[in-house]
Amino acid sequence: MDIIKKNKMRICILLECFPPAIGGMESKGKLLCEELTNSGFKVIVVTRKLENTYLSEEELFGCRVYRTSPVGKGEFKRWQFIITSFLLLLRLRKEYDSIYVLGFRTVGVSAICIGKLFNKKVLLEAVSNGEFSGEFFKPGVEKLNLKLNSFPVKTILFIRNYFLKKGDIFLAISQQIKEELIAGGVEKYKIEYIPNFISTKEFYPANGRERKLYRKNLNLPCGKKILIYTGRIVSYKGLPLLLSVFKEINEQNKNVILLLIGEGGHDIHNCEELLKNFIQKNTLEEFILLMGKKTNINEYLKASDIFVFPTEEEAFGISLIEAMASGLPVISTPIGEIDYYLVDKNNGLKIPPNDHHSLKVAIRDLLHDEKLCNYLSKNALRTVEENYSNYIVMKKFIEVYKSVLSIEDISNEVKTDIMKYLKTT
Repeated sequence: MDIIKKNKMRICILLECFPPAIGGMESKGKLLCEELTNSGFKVIVVTRKLENTYLSEEELFGCRVYRTSPVGKGEFKRWQFIITSFLLLLRLRKEYDSIYVLGFRTVGVSAICIGKLFNKKVLLEAVSNGEFSGEFFKPGVEKLNLKLNSFPVKTILFIRNYFLKKGDIFLAISQQIKEELIAGGVEKYKIEYIPNFISTKEFYPANGRERKLYRKNLNLPCGKKILIYTGRIVSYKGLPLLLSVFKEINEQNKNVILLLIGEGGHDIHNCEELLKNFIQKNTLEEFILLMGKKTNINEYLKASDIFVFPTEEEAFGISLIEAMASGLPVISTPIGEIDYYLVDKNNGLKIPPNDHHSLKVAIRDLLHDEKLCNYLSKNALRTVEENYSNYIVMKKFIEVYKSVLSIEDISNEVKTDIMKYLKTT
């Protein structure tokens, strides 16, 4: 890109959680850094220092990462991050021209304030359902013995949303979030539907020989069927149900193991201890493996046979897309955007949420029907390649970003370069 060689478009990605933490937001933040940098952007990241062991400043994925307080767990720390992120954005204001907020829950307010003070464009994206309506905060609010419709909570949300509506563009990763934004009063012309995406260089199918090699390198058994789940270890992902179902499968078939990759982290629904106790109580340590967080999730997917994702609450389901891109037959629930891209008995199996019998039948069917597995895998891979690859989605994002970029505020030389670039793409 000729424009990049002379004057890079500079963007700050603002988000609460970033690697080495693991999760959907973290994965997308990492991929955005890589893809935007490769596309010629100059990228910096402003995030929260979730652990004391995390560096306050470092180079990661081609960009500079800045971490600020508050450190550690706690629901209130999310709200404290409004202030600390504002101060860090203020200090770094000469390093970026626009702010991309990934998960605007609370920190969107910081970005809007900086944007208005210093004429920075602000792009806001929700990574979970209920971020704009306030439903996302319901569990935390109820812990304070309050309700979402109580006067203090409604007032805080009203003030927050008043600021958020001043954003330049809202990026909706799902149709459900798009509808939520419209219902909340966001003007339709400000909303762009841009789904999540994965790197096809990282997530792709492995053949039989490669799968055996990955299992050997990962110390996984070669002679067993491997079910796998990746994502947050939290109760609303349907994990207690999955373990209950797997226990019954294990009673009839000892040739299957279940891998759970991820961690509960700072989520108030963390269920790691609950799952550990279930595994120990039922002496399933040999068959259910809690692997913790892993940076090589793609390798574990390539080593596995079936992906199971019985989530009860989901905005998009990036873990599911990663599994589909890896050529795995998948089982999931019609929650959020999953209901749009997962077609039952075509590119995966759909089951009702929190349905023990349906989940058990779906797993059993895939364990015993290789022809069905191959059919689902082939169609799943095509779905990802045509709709959710980094190439397809990033092309759309960059077009949206360029349309938001204020050309009037750029020097004539850079303006000329941009116009030339637009004509060639």
